[in-house]
Amino acid sequence: MQSVVKKRLKKNMRIYLSILFLFIILASTVFGIDNTKKKQVIISFDDGYYSVYKYAFPVLKEHKILMTLALITSYLEKSNIPRPYGNINMFMNRGEVQEMIDALDIEIASHSVNHPDLTKLSEEKIKYELNKSKQTLDSLFNQETVSFVYPYGAVNRKVVELTKAAGYKLGRSIRWGEPNLWVDRYLLPIKEVRNTTTIDEVIRHINNYQTTILLFHRLSPQPVVFTEWSNYKFEELINRLRADPNLEFLTLRDLYVKWWQEIMIKYVKEKGWLANQILFDKIDIDKTRTFNSSIIK
Repeated sequence: MQSVVKKRLKKNMRIYLSILFLFIILASTVFGIDNTKKKQVIISFDDGYYSVYKYAFPVLKEHKILMTLALITSYLEKSNIPRPYGNINMFMNRGEVQEMIDALDIEIASHSVNHPDLTKLSEEKIKYELNKSKQTLDSLFNQETVSFVYPYGAVNRKVVELTKAAGYKLGRSIRWGEPNLWVDRYLLPIKEVRNTTTIDEVIRHINNYQTTILLFHRLSPQPVVFTEWSNYKFEELINRLRADPNLEFLTLRDLYVKWWQEIMIKYVKEKGWLANQILFDKIDIDKTRTFNSSIIK
């Protein structure tokens, strides 16, 4: 009797999952969601300088482009009143960050509490930097903080394991390259935009890879230090990228969600739970990847 019940439950579960995924695919067709394989660009800023609010936010708002903003919680000013003027080397306050969230639904990532080199800290102090910053950001901005950005890009296996344990879904490094969540989602590489970086160099990188995480720090009319970039170049870059119909702009959080969708589609296909396989065959999935069920644990 129990075996019969189990078989029925298993059969019903397959039916429910088939209906669910059919609904997702049909909904994407009905509401015009584009499933084509566009190149993906993530605009990211580290530290939370006021120059992001002053120069980057107006440009991104005009074009309705998302970004990921990694904040150092002890540097974040408490005021909720946006400032019409401010020193670009200052750090943003809560009100300015909230304004960007309200306008663009930007992603807030953690960049620790105090921006230390985590590889030089005790386990207890690493946990504090990871957990406290996440708790603070979750509470302040009412969104789950899923991405952690390693201060100075300093990371080792111990830091990665503690990042996972703290509840982060992604870890972003400062290695140069193309991010691939199937390879390692806790060591995501980037293309850093430095003082000497040209617009054409950035565009070449984007053209050469399927996914690009662009890392900026501060924008300035007259860049001096290597972590600054011209706000005029930034505006020109965004204008040129926005004109390319083959690009889509995401946050790190969006990248994680898309990866999960890909996992579930592959899982359902390999289990044979979908009644109409033709619908899933229309989705461009890299067939060289093999599904590992342990990845969803």
